[in-house]
Amino acid sequence: MKDDKILQEEMLTDDELEKIFLQPSDFCEYQTFYKNLIKNCTGCDIFKFCHGGCLPQRYELKNKSEKLFAEYCAGKHKLVNYIKAGVDCALSEP
Repeated sequence: MKDDKILQEEMLTDDELEKIFLQPSDFCEYQTFYKNLIKNCTGCDIFKFCHGGCLPQRYELKNKSEKLFAEYCAGKHKLVNYIKAGVDCALSEP
C-alpha cells in the first residue's frame, strides 16, 4: 500500500507530460546552466563558431576570475579571426 501511494504521488499528469515533450529544455537543469553561462555570448560576433567554448573550462575560469574569463574569450576571438582571415584570403584568390 505504501508503495502505491508513492507511485501515485510521483506520476505526472497528462498536461505535465505534454509540457515536458513540447519544451524539454524547461525541465532540464543542464539547459538552464548552459543558458545562464552563455547568455552574454549569444550576441558575440564569433558565437556561430565558438558557441560559448568549452563549458567546463568556461565555468571554471568564470568562477576563478573575470580577468581569466576575459582572456579566454580574447584568445577565442584571436583564433577565430586568424582562421577566418586565412579562409577569406584563400577564397578570394582566382
